[in-house]
Amino acid sequence: MSSTRVVLCDDEEMVLEALATAMEALGVIVVGATVDPQAALALVRLFQPDVCVLDAHFPDGSGPETAARMHAEAPGTSIVMLTADADIDVWAAYDNQLLSGIINKTLDCETLHSAIEALSRGERVVAGWNRLPRQPAAPFLLEPLTEREVDVLDALVRGATTGEIARELTISTHTVRTHIQNLLRKLNVSTRAKATQVALDRGLVRAS
Repeated sequence: MSSTRVVLCDDEEMVLEALATAMEALGVIVVGATVDPQAALALVRLFQPDVCVLDAHFPDGSGPETAARMHAEAPGTSIVMLTADADIDVWAAYDNQLLSGIINKTLDCETLHSAIEALSRGERVVAGWNRLPRQPAAPFLLEPLTEREVDVLDALVRGATTGEIARELTISTHTVRTHIQNLLRKLNVSTRAKATQVALDRGLVRAS
């Protein structure tokens, strides 16, 4: 019997009920189910489940954007996107480690169950999709960047040091470090080098 705990979130009530019934029949513990991505975020915060099964598109929200917040607030929960439309944004979320899996919505419940079990073991799963070619995608930011943060990011991409950025922007080195820490958090990375790569990959820097 599975002991995997999941939260389910799909924008269609009938699909959600069918998923919950099927997963419970297969032994998965459904700790919460909702059609609202904000409610799903709250459920994940509350229950800290092993896996969240999340739709990609909602009338009032984006699955990938919800996944970004969920990943930041509950890093121990693996997020799998169950979708009939794995678009550029979905693949970008997977590439940036915000999603642990992408499952085609047309596949059977046994396939989803197997994916959930694999995700609970820390594996990454893609089922029912062929990879799309890498293309520029909208940035996944936990919060928008301020104008000053963009200035600092531009300087980081150019290879400027903390002291050089401080002199260029006429601010203290302490303020520069604060901006850099905010950038790392918003870009969901841990180093300046990764922030630079994300900025280049996602087109976040200003045209020179």
